[in-house]
Amino acid sequence: MDEFDRPIARLVEYGYVDETGIQAQAALLQQKIQAADSAYSFQEAWRRFYDSFDDDSQEVIKCLSESFKDNARHISPAHLDGTVRLLRHLGKNTVATKLIDLYIDIRRDEPTIFSQSLSIVPAEIKDAEVVEKFTRQLREMRAGDPLREICARLVDGRGGEEEEERMGKAEVQEYVSLFKELKGPELTRAIDFCLEFSRRGTGTANQRRVSENAAEALKIIGRESRLNASRVSRFGIRVG
Repeated sequence: MDEFDRPIARLVEYGYVDETGIQAQAALLQQKIQAADSAYSFQEAWRRFYDSFDDDSQEVIKCLSESFKDNARHISPAHLDGTVRLLRHLGKNTVATKLIDLYIDIRRDEPTIFSQSLSIVPAEIKDAEVVEKFTRQLREMRAGDPLREICARLVDGRGGEEEEERMGKAEVQEYVSLFKELKGPELTRAIDFCLEFSRRGTGTANQRRVSENAAEALKIIGRESRLNASRVSRFGIRVG
């Protein structure tokens, strides 16, 4: 019994259909069926490569390329990489580049596709152009992320130089807004992280700017009231 069976079971039990629930589950089931059909179709295209020693490179290239275009939404990054490397081996670099660009264009609404793929390099993704373009796409996606999300990635150890650069470029007022938006332990962790580099007296230029702007933001917040002045003082910030 799966999630699609449950609303059907409720129909039997209660005598009426929850249309919203059953339509949502039907849509998910349809997506799974389409994904499975696409995977099978692409596997069949690869059979042209695996199942003979015929001198039919042009047919193999055409079959793989057409199937890839039809099924890119459901093809894994690993299979993209394998297809691209085969095309390069057959001297079809231009075709390989077009498939990479097509894949990114179709999957650009799925940031986890790019982040998860890059996190396992070089175990699964080996083509240099795939890595370079996935990295660029992920950078462009993250450039528009709110400062809160970027800060959270850094605090959790999931960020890197790109996130630090974005934090370093943020204006002091952005830090003011960030610290006022955060609550509880999340606020404390974010402030401690931002001030860490000034406390240690080390860090890159971006890291030092993060600490400087964060400290200035806390001074601004501290000047708003005596209560806030006391609150920021626990982080070593004096507003006077």
